[in-house]
Amino acid sequence: MEGRLERLLANVARVVAGGLVAVLVLTYAAFMSPTLRAHLGLDALHSPSPYQRGQYVDVPDVLYKDARLTVIVFARSSCPGCQAAKPFLTRLAHVTKTSGDYRMVLLTPTPIVDQERQFAADIGIASDALVSAARLSLRVRAVPTIVVSDSRGRVVYALEGIPNEEQQSAVLRLFSVSGTTG
Repeated sequence: MEGRLERLLANVARVVAGGLVAVLVLTYAAFMSPTLRAHLGLDALHSPSPYQRGQYVDVPDVLYKDARLTVIVFARSSCPGCQAAKPFLTRLAHVTKTSGDYRMVLLTPTPIVDQERQFAADIGIASDALVSAARLSLRVRAVPTIVVSDSRGRVVYALEGIPNEEQQSAVLRLFSVSGTTG
């Protein structure tokens, strides 16, 4: 009888320990993934972007070569985090339109469909600045990701996740320093 009780307690302990490990793994995943955090309605935890200042962005040069600064937004219409960032993206699109020196493009990881066109239009991005990245091999890990590059494709600023107030201000300062106010 005593041996059965010990085995039963050992099995219960294994199940409880396994459950605790699963909860810890899921909690860690929720806090480290911007997309999952946005889907769960949590504030974005900003992990370092795969795009670092001074590196070259891995998009076709036609997207940035004719502008002093180009905002490249990796997003999709069905992403809750992208929807949450929409007011800031709208403001940023307005700021970039006030000068011929700036451009903003939206890269979506899916083929372009009506929902993506509407999302771009809602932000204020023209249809010719909406690009499907479905066939491109990019470093982007999550949407939304915002990258600002210079006319040679060098990263000036990059952010993965939903931008907080401080990060929004940092992006907008890039354009006000160049003579445009937001």
